[in-house]
Amino acid sequence: MSSPAITTIVKMVESLPDDLQEKVAKHIRDYIAELEDEKRWDESFKRSQGSLVAAAGKAKQEIAEGRLLGGSNEQQHNKQKKLQSRRIFRQKIENE
Repeated sequence: MSSPAITTIVKMVESLPDDLQEKVAKHIRDYIAELEDEKRWDESFKRSQGSLVAAAGKAKQEIAEGRLLGGSNEQQHNKQKKLQSRRIFRQKIENE
């Protein structure tokens, strides 16, 4: 069963020359395909939203704990201090 809007559209398209009817039909097919794709994406996103939120929460927690960046903040600080000491030592040796 067609709605009045569809009936109106069909009449409008039928009044066009055949080549334009083909162009309109192609545009409508493409547009419907895009709408279907958006619908699938929305449904997929709704199904995975809980997992995404959980993963983001876990990552945020790991960053706060310093684990996501390769160690605790203290470990990162100690690494940086060692690297800085090595640079200073090399500079002293090179300058002598």
